[in-house]
Amino acid sequence: KRSQRSSHLRWLAQVMMQPQSLARLVWDLLCTLFTLYDAVFTPLHTFELPPSAVTCTLSWLMAAFWTLDIGASFLTGFESGGIIELRPSAVANRFLRTWFVLDIFVVLVDWTTAECQMNTIFSAAATTRAVLCTIRISVRLLRTMRFFGGVMDRISSELVYAILRTVQLLGSIVLLSHFMACAWYFIGNVYGKDFPNSWVADLEGHRSQVPSLAFRYTTAMHWSLSQFTLSSSDVAPQNALETTFASVMLVLAVVMFSLLLGTMVTATTRLRQLAEQTSTQRR
Repeated sequence: KRSQRSSHLRWLAQVMMQPQSLARLVWDLLCTLFTLYDAVFTPLHTFELPPSAVTCTLSWLMAAFWTLDIGASFLTGFESGGIIELRPSAVANRFLRTWFVLDIFVVLVDWTTAECQMNTIFSAAATTRAVLCTIRISVRLLRTMRFFGGVMDRISSELVYAILRTVQLLGSIVLLSHFMACAWYFIGNVYGKDFPNSWVADLEGHRSQVPSLAFRYTTAMHWSLSQFTLSSSDVAPQNALETTFASVMLVLAVVMFSLLLGTMVTATTRLRQLAEQTSTQRR
């Protein structure tokens, strides 16, 4: 038994991945792609997307992938005090104390909210499951941000760092606008029925037929983007719930836009300083 256990440990030691290895990098890129797909397409189901065999298959594939990711986390070393720790027991203990519980939770959400059932997730009767999907996306976006943070830390060029930092903030604002647009439509379409009027009912009431999916999404997205620039929009809150949500989103949008503006000013100033230093050195 002792020799068998030793052979298992040697086998585990051989398959352990360095945290900065090519295999781990490819796996992290796959995690990022699946996370972005989830973050973009799952909220779109608030607009009552028609079922599709492709999206159904992708949902089951994602659930299987994230289940395998738990195993991959047990096989990925970590850095501690400048030393790469690859001992299986130490890696397992660290993972169990950090991300394991959250990963198990979101994987369970994956399997219980597969795409074949997605048309029932964003309804008044399944608000709890909608919240679970939101938590799942938030947890994986945090992991993606941690991955990009590690990539940014290894960039030595200040020019590249400033550009990537600006792109990262722009992408964050676009993604946040997407979330706000989907939540805005969800509130108007589902909970708006509890009020005498809602912005969705007002939008549909001015047309002879139900607006298309593209029109409903772009209208909600236009409202969302207008919160960042304090500009006007064709739609406005029609009840207390929508007014409260719009007020909270307005404060959040102003904070995010101020952060983006400050980062861009700082990056521009730093780039100008670098250009002046380079010009001075050439003289």
